[in-house]
Amino acid sequence: MVQSDIAVYNKDHLAIFYDSDTRMVRLKWKGFATSEQIREGLTAGMEIIRREKALLWLADLKHMQAISPADEEWIVQQWFPKVVLTGLKKMALVTSLDYFNNTSVNRIMRSTEPMVTFETEYFVDASDATKWLLEPVE
Repeated sequence: MVQSDIAVYNKDHLAIFYDSDTRMVRLKWKGFATSEQIREGLTAGMEIIRREKALLWLADLKHMQAISPADEEWIVQQWFPKVVLTGLKKMALVTSLDYFNNTSVNRIMRSTEPMVTFETEYFVDASDATKWLLEPVE
């Protein structure tokens, strides 16, 4: 399994990769991101899903830090409802080393559960997440 090493979006806080063979969007958060950077990065990732008709989403949050309550609300109210409409099939989340990020992500995912139409799973390791994403959807 070969993943594209060429970032389609690359900033100090986030790199986004797209692999056309697997139709996977992969976000690799690199550390602290401001509110503007979180929203810009997630919006860029969603635009890649739409443009490429991607089916798989891997969010590597291992080095991401806290998400503010305002950004949690934006993700739940604005971002997730749009992502649900894209046709995404699977979302894998690599958990952060940051306690506060994990708490935020868990709250976001619990809040969006009723609207989510794709499979979601949590992982400690990006390679395990990738392997799960590439398994056929049941």
